[in-house]
Amino acid sequence: MKKVAIMPGHGGPDPGAVNLYYEQTERDYNWKEGLALSDKLKEVGYQVLICRDEHVDVSLSVMQERANDFGADICYCLHHNAFNKQVSGWGVYYATDNSKELAEKVCESFRNNLTIDSHGNGLKHATTSHYPRVYNCIKKCNMPTVLLESCFIDNNEDCEWLMEGGWLDVVESLFDVVFDGVIADNITPHDLCEIYIETYRKGFIDLPRLMAISFAQWILETGWCKSELAQNAFNFGGLKDRPEVNRGGNYDYKGEKYERFDSPEDFFRGYWEFLDRTPYKNFNQNKQKFKNDPIGFIKTIGPLYSPSPNYSDNIINLYESDRFMNYRVHLESVVKRTIITYNIVSDDNHMLKQAAKIACNFWNRFIIPDSSIVIRLGTFTSNGLVIARAYKPHSFNGTLYGGIEFNTKYLNQYTNYEIAGTIIHEIGHTLGFGWDRWMELFYPDDGTFKSEFIREVRDLQYMLVETDYGPGTRYSHWDEARFDRELMTGFKDKFEYVLPVTISVMALLGHHVSEYLTEIKDLTTLMKEVEYIEFSRVSDVEKLNLTHTEKTEIWEEVYVKS
Repeated sequence: MKKVAIMPGHGGPDPGAVNLYYEQTERDYNWKEGLALSDKLKEVGYQVLICRDEHVDVSLSVMQERANDFGADICYCLHHNAFNKQVSGWGVYYATDNSKELAEKVCESFRNNLTIDSHGNGLKHATTSHYPRVYNCIKKCNMPTVLLESCFIDNNEDCEWLMEGGWLDVVESLFDVVFDGVIADNITPHDLCEIYIETYRKGFIDLPRLMAISFAQWILETGWCKSELAQNAFNFGGLKDRPEVNRGGNYDYKGEKYERFDSPEDFFRGYWEFLDRTPYKNFNQNKQKFKNDPIGFIKTIGPLYSPSPNYSDNIINLYESDRFMNYRVHLESVVKRTIITYNIVSDDNHMLKQAAKIACNFWNRFIIPDSSIVIRLGTFTSNGLVIARAYKPHSFNGTLYGGIEFNTKYLNQYTNYEIAGTIIHEIGHTLGFGWDRWMELFYPDDGTFKSEFIREVRDLQYMLVETDYGPGTRYSHWDEARFDRELMTGFKDKFEYVLPVTISVMALLGHHVSEYLTEIKDLTTLMKEVEYIEFSRVSDVEKLNLTHTEKTEIWEEVYVKS
């Protein structure tokens, strides 16, 4: 079990540094960051100690003692700086030699994730003579420890960045450092996931669409890779010793003999060999049926695999849970290495970045696009009534590009979720709403769908396409009068919802649907579910030309409602 200690600075009556103009305190952000980071780490199996309560000011020595008593592998001490309202940027401090590597990794993560610059080079060594106040905060910690000054909160620009979601980027950065293995000495779920993907790429996995559900099974079997069988025998599936498998010998566990594997890759191959045995003949004789049906697969093998009546349901519940979502998205994305991402050309106080992350996470959760998509985001300034405008998508070297610009006159009036909702809508158009393939699905005279497509997506029998209004709205949305606040109607509304058919119709537009909606869901709820999904496909994005620009016509404009 890996342990992380978190020491949020200040607390109780001590506000720490203060921005008087925006009435923001260091104490509150230290706590928010610590709590959010703790939740994220616990979700993937780490033990976490926050060394003080929310409304309590605890002495420096007591917090350090608590971290030591907890036996933490690393410790984060969370702070925000202040000086003269002019200085800005982040800094990462360490006091001992065994903390330098951790500090360097945090600096690297901050440079990759934060949109504000470092103060100086960012990395700072605290001693009794240099930064003595910082030194006193962390000097007694036995484990690698860093103190973070994430920005100068008394600087208005830094404070604005913090208020607009910068603190979430801090949390994401610190999470990445832990999750990428800075304290890993045993195999972690993250390690197992990456090795599974590499094994698939070597050609040893024949059923890639079953990778995520089988991974959920192993996570359940091993308690997030913490079991003795997982760590000592690389047996992540609880596989009993069987002659048909005969891999690396056997392992005595709780009075029974289990299969021992030489490596995680050896286990992956052995697991599918295990399912080739006679008890699973229903699966083996119907592999083509199950290869694209992960739920049907686990319901078929579950009753044979375990005597527990709830075994299959427990795996499915984990597979569909928020806690498992990062792994599921990552594993299902390997089937086709396409992705939806963004490039910010211009911004206003970093408002577009977090919204863009949410919007791309939304669509990447539900579909694997036929070709990779880059959404270019920027700003313009106008005294007119246009809030945002979207440009006609175009293709270049196998990548599809869409463009959205937001009017700086109105941008500050909207929340991250409202901005993200607009981007999600426009990505829907880039995915096909309104384009050639879409136009083949329905009758333009009345907006009803053709029977051959209703047979493939049954909910289309209840849908109508908008046939009124002008270009950009007509034939490109669900009918406004009937569906009003649905995500893909033609007019932007508050409190929008998403119909299951908005996701399932993507299969008819040439995309792979990796997760279906089973019921109508509030759009904001769906955005909150994906807001903290960690991005793990940097190498795929690096292969794309994010800076490509091509002038196309304005396709759709969003206006201020009168």
